[in-house]
Amino acid sequence: MSKISWLDRLGAAIRAYRIGPAAISISDASMGVSPEMFAPESYGEYLAKSVGVYACVMLRSRLISSLPLMLYRSKSNGDREAVNGGELHALLAAVNPFWTFQQLISMTEMSLNLHGSAYWVLDRGDGGNRAPREIWWANPSKMIVVPHQTNYLAGYVYEQQGQRIKLAPNEVIWFRTPNPLNEFAGLSPIAAARLSIDLGIAGLKSNKNLFDHGMHLGGIISPTGSSSGFTAAQAAELSKSIERRFTGIGKFHKWLIATGGELKAQPMGINPKDAEFIEQMKWSLADICRVYQVPPVLVQDLEKSSYSNFEQSLTALWTLCLQPQARAIAAQITEQLLPMFGGQADICEFDFSGIDALQEGEDSKWGREQGQISAGAITINEWRATRGLDPVPWGDAPSGAASETIAENDTPSTTDDAPPPEKSGRLGSGRRRKFRDRVKIAYGDDAHRALMARFEKRATRHERDFRRMMTNYFEDQQRAFLAELQSGKSLIDLFVRAPFSNDERARWVAELQRRARPLISEAVDDAGEATLSELAVSVSFNLQNPRTQAAIRRQAQTFAEQVNETTYTALKTSLAAGEAAGESFDALASRVTHIMGIAQTSRAEAIARTEIIRATNYGAVEGARQSGVVAQKKWLSTLDNRTRDAHLDAMDQTVQLDEPFEVDGEQMDFPGDPAGSAENTINCRCTLTWVVNAESGGDGVQSGAIAQIQKWLTQPEGENGHAHIH
Repeated sequence: MSKISWLDRLGAAIRAYRIGPAAISISDASMGVSPEMFAPESYGEYLAKSVGVYACVMLRSRLISSLPLMLYRSKSNGDREAVNGGELHALLAAVNPFWTFQQLISMTEMSLNLHGSAYWVLDRGDGGNRAPREIWWANPSKMIVVPHQTNYLAGYVYEQQGQRIKLAPNEVIWFRTPNPLNEFAGLSPIAAARLSIDLGIAGLKSNKNLFDHGMHLGGIISPTGSSSGFTAAQAAELSKSIERRFTGIGKFHKWLIATGGELKAQPMGINPKDAEFIEQMKWSLADICRVYQVPPVLVQDLEKSSYSNFEQSLTALWTLCLQPQARAIAAQITEQLLPMFGGQADICEFDFSGIDALQEGEDSKWGREQGQISAGAITINEWRATRGLDPVPWGDAPSGAASETIAENDTPSTTDDAPPPEKSGRLGSGRRRKFRDRVKIAYGDDAHRALMARFEKRATRHERDFRRMMTNYFEDQQRAFLAELQSGKSLIDLFVRAPFSNDERARWVAELQRRARPLISEAVDDAGEATLSELAVSVSFNLQNPRTQAAIRRQAQTFAEQVNETTYTALKTSLAAGEAAGESFDALASRVTHIMGIAQTSRAEAIARTEIIRATNYGAVEGARQSGVVAQKKWLSTLDNRTRDAHLDAMDQTVQLDEPFEVDGEQMDFPGDPAGSAENTINCRCTLTWVVNAESGGDGVQSGAIAQIQKWLTQPEGENGHAHIH
């Protein structure tokens, strides 16, 4: 198939664009379409003037620029292959000597957010026809689009500091937000929210002037009765004294005492008009969030935030806003840039596979596909083809036949002098030995998924309870810290000049231990009992075992100290910066609220997952020890594309029960073992399986499959047909 350039396609389309002479005015065709109407230069200044605009724009640009861009080339059979070399790949890896591609995408997204348009200027050599060698970002407020009445686009003019640089259509990549009011000018989100943004900025300025020059008395104590009035001279002197003693934020809420005669007290409070300022600011932020499609909780509007709506908000941001935006940017790169490289790549796409917030949807998709495979609607190889995976020898058979083929192919060969199957054992008969030889666990197979589903189901309930506990704990800390501020104590003194007293710190550590230990114990006990049950031994898990109790105490102590150290370090660093900037107490309090808000959401989630997986896997190992039948343990890696490479490599690593695994150069007794580094344990969701002692009648069947296997073995031959592990 011949490659048609973007300009050729554009030219062919425009020849059918019959309304050009009517749609494009003579002045626009000669002078160009100025960005001033829909995206004036002043819109860029809102990034530095409005907290809401800054928060939304920076969040979107950081997330969009974090996505890897993938290049693909079509194959003759209709499939596509990844492009990992060539001039185009090299250009997008280093767009110019000073910028990375990530910086370019970040500035592109910021430009679209502020001006509704973004431009890449290409270095195509002196003749202007070579493949681009460099890409440069151009300020959209300086770029003028010049339309053409018959060719649609005549080119561009970059105008700055009195210079006008003319650029041909094939020297610029043009991104824009669709604008039905004028297709040659992008529509900035700020155009729709400008009044609300200006209102918020004006309100802040007004309030600052009030703090700088106004006064806010705590109350007045003055004489009563008609005989105690002031003379004109006394009133003038009193006015000067009030202005001197009560003007400025540092003198707010003091009492004025006017002496003479019988006295009366009159408190001074905030009036309803003053209170409207807060609502104005909330409305301004809400409007900004609406036009940028950013849920308010993600820009630290924590008034109604919770772990649940934080996660839902993050998923909504990606699904409704960032994914469509990223695809639109990639589509423009595909249409305008890729044809300049003579077929090196046909399409580019941003890779969303590393975005945690989108993985739940991928998991649901896999659930549907798994059901189609199990029902025989599609084969394994048909499914693998949709994922760009090579076929497997057994993948063309329907699900049932494939399972039987796998089992037969995996069955070890035997000889006539091989020892006969053992006739005794916990699960029963010689038939069990035959089945054992056919049960294999490979990464991603049904057995692996069944084991991980059982493990995750058990851990999820404990994670939910632990997360709720951590959120409440951080909320209590935030209230306590802010209460210190409101009581007149200086947070700077508490956290920066003299770090929080050892006694107070120890109290918070002890409090967290008190709250966490029962939840850790419950997770350990649950996992230990489950392991013994799955191993089919008639032993109850002994949570009071001194070794177990010591491990629970160590985990609670270490975890509580680390959590508080992280919190105090973050507060100290932030408040020190605030003090250096001369910030008010209100601004310092906002820093505390910001840090503790993060703790109550994303930190609480990560802590809960890490500590519960740690406790659950420890409980499983301890249950295996108490069973008396387990000889070895195996590492079982979790099932998704977020798994660490080192943990994928550890899949099926087998060691003696009391020996450590070797994972990424570190020795760990189990996944999540605190002996491992933070990089090797935080958010880890791997678990374990077991190899049973031959002397105990065990046969190496892995934990988590025993109950299902027992069910198959108790059914008559042929009733089940063949084995599936769900």
